[in-house]
Amino acid sequence: MRFTQGALGMLAQRYKGILKKCHLLNTLGAVVVSAFLMGGASMAFAAAPIIISDSHQVADSITEEYTTIDVNSGGSVSIARNGKVVGTDVTVNSGGTLTSGKNLHFGNFSGAEPNTGLLANTLTIDGGVVTGTHLGFGNGGVVAVNGGGRLTLDTMNDNTNSAWGGNGKLTINGGILDIANLSIAHDKLVEADTANSLILTNNGQLIVRDALAITDGSFTNTLGGAIKAGKLVMDGQSYTHNTSNSLNIIGMAGGGAFFTGTNLTVSQGDVFLGSDATPSGTHTTTADVSVDGGLLQVGHGNWQAGDLTQTGGQVKVSGNGVLAVGKLDQSDGLLTVGGTSNTGKLTVDGSFANTTYNAGTAGVAVTGTGVLGVKYSELVNAAGDDFLYTATQKAINVAEGGTLLLNGYSGSDMTVAEFKTLSDKLLSTGSTGTVQGINVDTSGASLQDVASAHLAVPDAVVDGSAGITSGAATVGGVTGATVISGGASLTLTGQGAAAEVLATDGVTLDASTLTLGSNAGSAGSGTLYGDIDASSSTGTSTINVVNGNYTVAGEIKGAHTTNSTNINVTNSGRLTAQSLELGSNDTINVGNASNSGTLIATDISMNGGRIDFDPPFAAAGDTSNASMGGLAFTSNAVDALMTVGQNSMVSLGSTDAEWLRTEVQRFQSDGKGLWGQDITAALALRTPQTLDAAGGINVDGTWVTGGSAATANTAHFADKSLLVVDAAGVGSGVALSGEAGGTSTLIVDSGAKLHIVGGQDGETLNVTGGFGASTKDAASWTGSNLTTSTALLSATGGTFDTANGAYSVSLKANAVASSFPMLSSSMGALVDRMVIQTGVNPNSPNAGVRFISRAMSDNYIGTTDRNKAAATVEGAAQMAAVGAVQGSTLSAATAASGAVLNRTSMALPRTDMSQAVAVRQDTDGSLSLDSGLSAGDGLKNGLGIWIMPLYQSNSVWGMKAENFKTGYNSNLGGIAMGADYTINDMFRFGAAFNVGAGYAKSNGDFNSTDNRFNFWGVSLYGGWVYNNFGLSADVGYTGNYSKVEQDMPASMQMSDLKADVTSHAWNTGLKAEYKFNAGALDIIPHVGVRYLRLVTDGYDVKSGGTVFEVDESMQSIWTFPVGVSFAKAFETESGWQIKPQLDLGVIPAAGDVKARSKARIPGVDSQAEMKMQVLDYATFDGGLGFELGKGDFTLGLNYNLQASEHRTGHGVFGSLRYEF
Repeated sequence: MRFTQGALGMLAQRYKGILKKCHLLNTLGAVVVSAFLMGGASMAFAAAPIIISDSHQVADSITEEYTTIDVNSGGSVSIARNGKVVGTDVTVNSGGTLTSGKNLHFGNFSGAEPNTGLLANTLTIDGGVVTGTHLGFGNGGVVAVNGGGRLTLDTMNDNTNSAWGGNGKLTINGGILDIANLSIAHDKLVEADTANSLILTNNGQLIVRDALAITDGSFTNTLGGAIKAGKLVMDGQSYTHNTSNSLNIIGMAGGGAFFTGTNLTVSQGDVFLGSDATPSGTHTTTADVSVDGGLLQVGHGNWQAGDLTQTGGQVKVSGNGVLAVGKLDQSDGLLTVGGTSNTGKLTVDGSFANTTYNAGTAGVAVTGTGVLGVKYSELVNAAGDDFLYTATQKAINVAEGGTLLLNGYSGSDMTVAEFKTLSDKLLSTGSTGTVQGINVDTSGASLQDVASAHLAVPDAVVDGSAGITSGAATVGGVTGATVISGGASLTLTGQGAAAEVLATDGVTLDASTLTLGSNAGSAGSGTLYGDIDASSSTGTSTINVVNGNYTVAGEIKGAHTTNSTNINVTNSGRLTAQSLELGSNDTINVGNASNSGTLIATDISMNGGRIDFDPPFAAAGDTSNASMGGLAFTSNAVDALMTVGQNSMVSLGSTDAEWLRTEVQRFQSDGKGLWGQDITAALALRTPQTLDAAGGINVDGTWVTGGSAATANTAHFADKSLLVVDAAGVGSGVALSGEAGGTSTLIVDSGAKLHIVGGQDGETLNVTGGFGASTKDAASWTGSNLTTSTALLSATGGTFDTANGAYSVSLKANAVASSFPMLSSSMGALVDRMVIQTGVNPNSPNAGVRFISRAMSDNYIGTTDRNKAAATVEGAAQMAAVGAVQGSTLSAATAASGAVLNRTSMALPRTDMSQAVAVRQDTDGSLSLDSGLSAGDGLKNGLGIWIMPLYQSNSVWGMKAENFKTGYNSNLGGIAMGADYTINDMFRFGAAFNVGAGYAKSNGDFNSTDNRFNFWGVSLYGGWVYNNFGLSADVGYTGNYSKVEQDMPASMQMSDLKADVTSHAWNTGLKAEYKFNAGALDIIPHVGVRYLRLVTDGYDVKSGGTVFEVDESMQSIWTFPVGVSFAKAFETESGWQIKPQLDLGVIPAAGDVKARSKARIPGVDSQAEMKMQVLDYATFDGGLGFELGKGDFTLGLNYNLQASEHRTGHGVFGSLRYEF
């Protein structure tokens, strides 16, 4: 019996699970290894065919050899990057896949056989999918991609003959080759079956994601398939398109050159620039473009080219595409700018020549909301009353909504009559658009005068009270009640009008058109006061809203007769309407096949009219181009036939359209589904809604402009639709109910998704009900298609009632610790209690509930960053400690005690925070230094006053705060001053006052927190000296006021947290010293004990309300400083005495070195207690300084260093003292 390596590999793969269960896998492995050892090199392995109909994986370092390999439907072959499969002929049939982590090689490689990937003689893709990184050919290698098949690569052999191999051949025979980059010689890209070539035939498609380079000569495309590329590189040669199949150049991300060559010519077929979603950046070429047949069309994005010559065929600039060319020379053919429902813009920077306009066949036409920009000096004569060249320049047809924009006009203002003379020459008979770009004096002119001249003066305000009955006008605004009739067209831009007032007294439409905004300029805005009334229209009336934000402060009234009113909100237009009253024949289009729009409206009554939402998708995951709706129907009764189509998001019961966009973005950022791929249309129910019998809802991301209206009395949720229910807004009601008679139908398709925002433990959320006979796929709105916005709640779908469409979801609280393990147990218990008592509501009026809900919800932070969510909550609840309130109070209190002890210490005046020094004259007339005490001789009787500047900086890090680490950097400065009196050369008593301010900024795991604080205090102190022994005592009070502010992550969408915190400390201590005289050097060991009672008053953490209520906390801290000072005095001949000093010590601490924060959420009957370390248990204390004195006057300067495990402090202190 002969075994193949592949057969052994297959055996292990197919039966691995069974062998493991039977504990025989190791046994089989041992048998196989033994067979190899016994057979040695003489053991024979023969290749055999294999048919794969299930999953087959080839791991790294594994080689499998076969003859023929057939991958059938349901079969998949996955070759690891360092795995290898060898065969003769490989076929991947429809439903099968083959993926190589590295290369695909076909043919004979003459001994230099590749070591990894797939190696065979031929590959045939008959409807299947094959993916690899690189495709290489050896002698005789053949690859065929037949209809329905797809081959996806990053690279393949380049354009040289030798690299393709002796007779290598790749045929795209109705299938698709998708490759990142491709470089190929012009004679190797062919249609006919040719060896050593890439053959594109039978309507196959070549997709080059980045650059397609055709080298070694000019190329005339007669291929039998389509080409789609990011850019086309012709190596300095020309490209001619002469095939019925298309070329689509989609542009590169960020823009840049889209065509590198001498000339781009279209003779037959279609050449598209930007036919997909809008490419970013500007796409340029210096090459000239010629069209003598076929179609050249710019669909999306910004494009620049050399000169445009047209001798036939068609040129279209539509969608939201923009094309700029050097000059236009048209002798035949049709050039169209704009489209029926879209925008396009063509700018000609040089000379302009065109042929006579003939509808649909020849000349230049501007349609839809298109804009044709031409230099005034290249089109108009010096007199300003005709074309510059009447022989080669012919009248242009500008349809309603279109604009002929004359750039660069610098002459004096024309009169309206003079302008009319010119526009009559520039525009062909039947034009209903406008001409813009010339300065025209409209004073005294009526709106009809402006319309008759087809004049666009977008910054002029004109009296419209006489109305218009013909023509087209574009103005900034109108005054007086304005009537548009007789098919006339009026555009209001809001420019130049006071406070951007579009109309002062409303507009009445009668079989005419009103446009708010203009595509000829930048985005605008404005408000139309009064109504737009088309209720008595004798024909179809149209309202367009484009390129900006426009508000109708009154009501929009549609036709209630057999006539219709059409409202189009496109080209990034946004319409906000106070009221909509339309009829069954009326339609609102929000977005279209080219671009998006937004509709915000209240008090909507559609009476069976249509509302359709549809723009094209941008990139997967990109929601920026979605059409949006924020709609509030009268009595929450949806009486519109409303379709939420592709790339559309609509909220019902709220005008906050952006709320849903935010929810979708967070839905996908949490990995629940990608917009444009896993979810394609979204509807939010913010309050309970009822479907009117005349209305219908269709949420279907496959619906596009031109599709059928939603079915009346039916709610349909298609595959990849997303229904978002606001639990707080819906409350105990039903999110979506059928009409009162129970005749409505609910249809929920497979793949429909349901997402719950907020909610409360134990709540049953009624999603639908009150319908008639209804259907729901078993997998929709449940399981993986049912999600919540927070890990604090899980949702379980109930039983769908097919009789009435009733469907509810049960919410259950999840222990917060299971999703946020970094949250302290005490805070976790508080959050759990909140979920039970108040529920999760990211928009709750209770600021605490709102804060916790957002931090714990995936729509804001939640499980997208579990540690950040926990840190946000814990840091807010311990805001005072995180902001160094306790630390700054402790520092200020220590500064005060240190200042007064300098007046009673035997050592050279110095503390960790401050110092004071003194000089006195002895009985023999000599000077000596003391710090309020003589150098062993007692105290100087009498009054002494002193003043001391204070400065210190602290760096604190790694302090434990439950499961997190935190710290801060702080600086404080201030001044201390005091007076004391000495009697009997032994006893000194005094009082002092200190005041100062500082700033601290946190670091570590919590959100950045700032603290700007002020402190003040009073102290009483006393000292006693006997020979070389000294004893000091003090008691003091320090108050501190801190304004603390904590940054919030942008995703929380709320203002920063703020708290005003007051704190104080009672501070008392005792210090003993003994001085040893060692010649000129004094050695003074010292020991002490100090008690500090630190109280942080209760405070509220606020952000649009109270987030946390934090109780008062108290800390009792004991310290036991011990150390030794070294000092030496020098005296100058002039009587000045200088005394340097060094002090070394350590300060152990005990007691409450951790600050406790007890926090409550308003309305929740529980609290969380957290601890944060504010002081280390042992601190090194060192200082170096000197004093300079003469007579009763003394100056001093000292540097101090304190260092511990988590803190380093630096201080620089000066002193000034005078004794009487």
